Amino acid sequence: MNPAQLPESLQTLAQHCGMGTVAALVAAFGGCHLCIPKTLTPGHRLLRVLAPEAAQHLVNHYGGASIL
Repeated sequence: MNPAQLPESLQTLAQHCGMGTVAALVAAFGGCHLCIPKTLTPGHRLLRVLAPEAAQHLVNHYGGASIL
């Protein structure tokens, strides 16, 4: 996946969290608004899609926001 072909919002997400994270999120939640929690709790659906470190990084940058 070429980051330049992504919508601007996903390009920004890729810059902060990496293309692997973007690819996993799009595959799992593409076409939906995904609300990122301010605090990552055990069993959260993000942890079913992302490694714990990637999920925490996403929460650190986007907690409280809606993405995708």
